[in-house]
Formats: sequence, C-alpha cells, structure tokens
Amino acid sequence: MSSVKSVVSTPPAAFFSLAALLLLSITPARARDLLLRNAQLVDPAQRTITATDILIHDGRVAAPGTKAAADVETLDLKGKWVIPGLIDLHVHDAGNPQPDDGYEEMALGDTARRMLYCGVTAYLNLGTSESEEFFSRRDRQRARPLAPSDEADLYGAGEPFGRWSLGSPAMAPGKVAAYVKKWRPDVIKIIYDHAHGRSSLDRPTFVAAVNAARAAGVKTVVHISTWQDARDAIEAGAAAVTHFCDDDLIPDDLPAQWAKSGVRSIPTMAVQSDLAAIVAQPAMLERPLLRAVASAATLDAYRHRRSFANKALGTVQWQREDRANDFAAVRRLAAAGVTLLAGSDVGNLGTFQGYSLHREIKILQEAGLPAWDALAGATTKAADFLGRPHGIRAGEIAELVILDANPTDDVANTEKISGVVHHGQLVDRSKPPVAATTGK
Repeated sequence: MSSVKSVVSTPPAAFFSLAALLLLSITPARARDLLLRNAQLVDPAQRTITATDILIHDGRVAAPGTKAAADVETLDLKGKWVIPGLIDLHVHDAGNPQPDDGYEEMALGDTARRMLYCGVTAYLNLGTSESEEFFSRRDRQRARPLAPSDEADLYGAGEPFGRWSLGSPAMAPGKVAAYVKKWRPDVIKIIYDHAHGRSSLDRPTFVAAVNAARAAGVKTVVHISTWQDARDAIEAGAAAVTHFCDDDLIPDDLPAQWAKSGVRSIPTMAVQSDLAAIVAQPAMLERPLLRAVASAATLDAYRHRRSFANKALGTVQWQREDRANDFAAVRRLAAAGVTLLAGSDVGNLGTFQGYSLHREIKILQEAGLPAWDALAGATTKAADFLGRPHGIRAGEIAELVILDANPTDDVANTEKISGVVHHGQLVDRSKPPVAATTGK
C-alpha cells in the first residue's frame, strides 16, 4: 500500500493547461520559475506518494518554503502523478529493426528526441561504432546541464570489448586504460558470451579487463548468455550483468551469490519477449505512445507475419519457449535481494526507441517484480547506477514525468504521459517525433 503524506495546502491558482505551458517562450539566460500545484509526487526510492506543490526555480527543484518569483508560471496537476525521469540502461540507438529485415534508421539526435518524448530523460548506449559523434554530443550536453533541450541525456560505453579486441590477459589493462583516457566512457561494456559453443573471451582475459576498468574508475557492464558467464562476471566484480540465460532455469545457488556480491542485473525483458507478444497481441501496435515515436512503415511491418524473415520467425519461437525461464529468474533474483535495473536493449527486433522502456517496466512487473521495484529500476536505482541525481529532490535539476494515472497501481500507466520536465523546463511535446523516412 502506498504511503501518502499530506503537505500544507495552498489556495488554488488559476488553471493553466499543459498545452499552453508547453508553448511558453523560455529565454536562454534563465527559465521562468515553474510551479506544479497539487501534484502527487511518486518517489520510488522512499516508496511514498506525497501530495505537494513542486516549485522549480532556476531549473532546480526548490527547497520547501522557497518563495516563487513574481512571474512564476503555474500548472495545476490535480488528478496527476509525478515520477522521476525515466532511464533506459541498455540501448542501441541507431534505429528500429523491422521483422521483414527492413530498418527504420535514425540519427543520434532523432533517437534522443524520441526518448525524451517518451519520458526517457537519459539513456545508456551500450554499443556504437560512432564513438566520436556520440561522446562529442554527450560532452556538449554536460557542459550545459540547464540548457533547454529536446533530447535525452546521453551516457555510453562506446564500442564494446570482446575477443576481437582483447587477445590476452596481458593486453587487457593497456587497451582498457587507453580507451578510457581517449573517450572517458560512462561504462565499459564487455561481451562475455559462451552459449552454444561460441568463441568468446577466456576467463583470465575477461577478469583482467574488469580489473583494468575498475582501476580506471569505470563501471563494467557484462553481456552474458549462460549462467556460468553470469557467475564469472559476479566473481570478477563487474558492476552489472545484462541479459539472462534463456535456455535454462537459473541455478538454485546463484541468486544468493549474486545478491551477496552487490552486482546489479539488467535483464532486458523487452528484447527477450516482446516480438512474440506483438504476434500474439497485435493490438499492442495501436498504443498511442508507440504510434507517436515509431514510423507507420515500421508498425505495419509488424502487422504482417507472412512477411517476417527467418530471423524474426526464429526469434518468436525462442521467445515463446524461454519466457518461463526468464520470468523465473526475475522472481528468484528479486526474492534474493538482487537489484534489477530496467534496460530494453532497444535497437533489436520487437523493440522501439523510447517506447520499449515502458514495456520493460511492465514485463518486469508481470514477471513478479513489485510495481515499486519496477519503477525504481527505471528511475531512482537507474540514476544511482549512473551517478546521476534522481531529479525530484531539493537542489537537483528537475527531471520529471507527469502522468495521468497512478503508476503504482499499474506500471503500464507510465505510458500515460501528460508532460515531461527536462533540465528543469517543460518539454514541447506538441508534435510527435515520428521519422519521415524508413530505410531498408
């Protein structure tokens, strides 16, 4: 049950619609103060829903008792809920694959705009060949954290490390250190994947790479595909493990070991189940938020199963077969106390830039994760992993999503977005950011 705290009420102000506020002119030097009245502030870290007014002053959440400026703009949020900005911790941001082998290509800025439209105020790119563009754009953002922006904040690994780049334990420290010095990545991603006899990094080289990243002060996110891969990553001291072993049930002793280690899990449930879900329930393609951020051509490709390529057909089959194993892993890890973080692995079949984080949260809840924990994994706990403020506390740059329904009743209500506050300012969501072209 939600813990609700009553806050001192104030006389009601004149009602301003969200549509009107979104069209406000904001000067580059300083945004006007924004007062969100009668909000229901949902804090997943504290598991509380607080009835309160939220004043945003100079882009930051003001401390209680702060007096608003004379020209404050006021928005009445009666009947609405406010959550911290959403964060997707597993993204490949080049576009949306289509099941007929087509592809909806996107420039980096286009993806970041779609993300923000969906309330995803930041995301972690876990694999790109465009490191120069990505990190340059990220650095420009961080130089101006309060600048008006219609793009989500960028975090990234750049190019992942694997057998192709780390030939031996002796090579790992120098290569990782040089990479960190050059790009200053937010995390290092390591591919450690031995499923079905695949040739991957040997364990000594893998451990050397994790140790080198730690020595450089950078977290490691490890891509795995067997439970032994996960066990090795945990024992090596990785910061997070992404993916599950779909083929087998999680070993009985692994959840306790995982919890004791403090290593986080990024399960990526959307990429491991949603193509099959769309085939079973094509009405999913009619969701208003999805239609606003995926092209008509992309959505249409998912409606015609007879046009699916062999890769898509095979994906549907293994998702149907392995869903139960994935759900069991979520339940057992959660019961053991492992921190589960939300990452959609968007950029793969069955996922859509921006939108699929909402699906990730919902699938985690369906698998057995309590709503509060599913929300935290995409907000406060995700922010903690990135070393980023939550965006809802006094003194922090405001990063908020305004919802028309209570997400603790059903986390699918995160799709019912009424407004987004990013860099302390309302985002203009008057025009859906659907791409004009689709590439093959």
